[in-house]
Amino acid sequence: MDWTEIEFCPESVLKETELVPVLVGAECVFPEGLESVFLERYCVMRNNFMTSCLKHKEAWQQGNYKLADVTRYSDALLELPISAPIWNAEWMNILANPCVGHDLPIWMSGKKPICGRRVMIISQDPLRTGHGKGKLLLSTPFGFHSSDYRNERLMMKLAYELMFKYGCVLYLTDFMKVYNREPMEIKNGKISGDCRGCVHYAECMKSKSLIAGNKKNIKKNFIKRYKECLHEEIKLFNPNVVLILGRDAACSCFPCFTGFKSNPNMLKDKWNVDGTDFSCCIGYHPNRITAYRKALHLEKGTPIDQYLPYYIDGIVSGFKKSESNF
Repeated sequence: MDWTEIEFCPESVLKETELVPVLVGAECVFPEGLESVFLERYCVMRNNFMTSCLKHKEAWQQGNYKLADVTRYSDALLELPISAPIWNAEWMNILANPCVGHDLPIWMSGKKPICGRRVMIISQDPLRTGHGKGKLLLSTPFGFHSSDYRNERLMMKLAYELMFKYGCVLYLTDFMKVYNREPMEIKNGKISGDCRGCVHYAECMKSKSLIAGNKKNIKKNFIKRYKECLHEEIKLFNPNVVLILGRDAACSCFPCFTGFKSNPNMLKDKWNVDGTDFSCCIGYHPNRITAYRKALHLEKGTPIDQYLPYYIDGIVSGFKKSESNF
């Protein structure tokens, strides 16, 4: 895959000055103090799309904001500490939790798009692991901005094929704009899940009840803002097809969603957003796709490339529903 032929967050598609006000403000998810930080981050990511954060860490840092350990986190993860003068009271409480993360929405296309059809990809949340409290960890969906993190994973292959074979413009975002992790209990003498091996585990367990309460409050207080933010993103990008990845994201977008039921094809429907219908596909999350190989009639050990048609066929079908001449 030749990522030098990709335009990352091109202003010809969308300007960050249009998007950031959707994320930041009195009635939005993030406090107003983050506006300039987010705007500058888009410039840093655009300028360093092909620059290694492992070899040129200083290029990825932003003023007084440093990167998390690049030997462990190769997605150029920017740390915004609680001590920075950018937070309001609500966010000071949120940052008392460990593993608080946000993925800035991104958009990409080939430098010579063939058709310009727009695909919006929605995942569930900006997952973080292994971090202590007192900071917001800033990245992008699937870490596309980092040349060190881009690899042969299925999501990278899917994005590349959509841009080059089908000439699509992509927009990637999460339904939940904020992630924070609740520490996992010890079972059978072992720490389960992603908390295993985390140096912050003991510290987090001391505040487990507080963290759990904060997590519930964040979800309760932010769910309306998440929906409003996502609807504004959809209207800004105006996609031909919306692709929702995974059961959790589907349930967030469609509360009546009941699951995939071992369906070998992506589920398709119309999604009405403020009076406008969008062609929508719902599919298995790429990070979990091998768990559904039997539903897709694929054998154990099937090369990851063989899972691509599941997504491509669904998106192409979505185009056909939204425009008859595809």
